[in-house]
Amino acid sequence: DLFMPAMSMSYSHLAVCYPPSDASTKVAAHENGGQCVAFSPQATVVVTGGGDGYVKMWDTSLHGDPRQFKAGSGFISCLAFNMPGSTLAAADSNNQINLLA
Repeated sequence: DLFMPAMSMSYSHLAVCYPPSDASTKVAAHENGGQCVAFSPQATVVVTGGGDGYVKMWDTSLHGDPRQFKAGSGFISCLAFNMPGSTLAAADSNNQINLLA
């Protein structure tokens, strides 16, 4: 499977606005700041990777707390979904890649 590229960022908050409007939501998701974000191919899931080594996963149709996974021994530096959206790759600062299905 091919993996979709994801944008990397270094902000302590993530602002998500979907569908496009003037409203946005700030989420303080990670203790040491957010490092990267990825969207599933179907835009039903948003994931963030943080300086705390966790990946947090939000279902865009729900407004509850995210699921979280310890996905690295260092900070999460990059996230990417495969094309079907069934697997997420999480790379950390210690050169490890973990696959979450």
